[in-house]
Amino acid sequence: MSSLRNPSPLPAIGLVALIGCVEPPSGPGQEPLPDLSFIAPSAPTEHEERGVDAEASAELGIRLEWERPPSGAVTEVTLSRAGEDGVFAPIGSFDPADSTTIDFVPELGTWRYSLEVRDAAQRTKVASDTVAVTLIRKAEPLSPAPRSVAGAAPLFRWSWPEQGALPRFVVRVESREGGEGWISPLMEFFAGSETIEIAYGAELDPPTLAAGGYRWRVDAVDPSDPYRGSESLWVEFEVAP
Repeated sequence: MSSLRNPSPLPAIGLVALIGCVEPPSGPGQEPLPDLSFIAPSAPTEHEERGVDAEASAELGIRLEWERPPSGAVTEVTLSRAGEDGVFAPIGSFDPADSTTIDFVPELGTWRYSLEVRDAAQRTKVASDTVAVTLIRKAEPLSPAPRSVAGAAPLFRWSWPEQGALPRFVVRVESREGGEGWISPLMEFFAGSETIEIAYGAELDPPTLAAGGYRWRVDAVDPSDPYRGSESLWVEFEVAP
């Protein structure tokens, strides 16, 4: 996974201004520059996570993934971000072979992203596709606790830090030694307390895990908006032989 590189100092400029400065995308004997798109988020319960999504991190991270341009078509891809003011500013430039990064944002809320490509002739083109990602508060994993030892069928419990309407939740468990883990169904709960401890009900059995090292987290997702949600920190634990 490529990480952001600090671009040369550039003024924060609006997307309209960026589009206004675009050079002609094609000329005599030249192919038009590609119009890149962001990869849509995978379903919350898929084993392989792809596309634009929240990032499980101590910081407020957003994972971004976009289409890779055709070989030789461009020399650079620039990623720009806008906050609530709608003003886009470049935050990183990438080799055309790179198509994913993690952007660490300063606060919760909605962040918008745009892509621009440049070729060897210094032609530039801002992609018509943009994406808006809304980060919400993270759930707090309770048990298994960090570095704890659990039985073969651990009960995963967590709290939700806000009153009001709850999102839905997905628990993800991965083996640290490799191999498949376990992913819960999309779960919906209702409660009115400030801190909500949630355990499996009778309709959902916890997984049976072989002895070894694991990590788990809980994702808060919004079924009506795949670009809105959060991912808790990963918690490592052991399953006793």
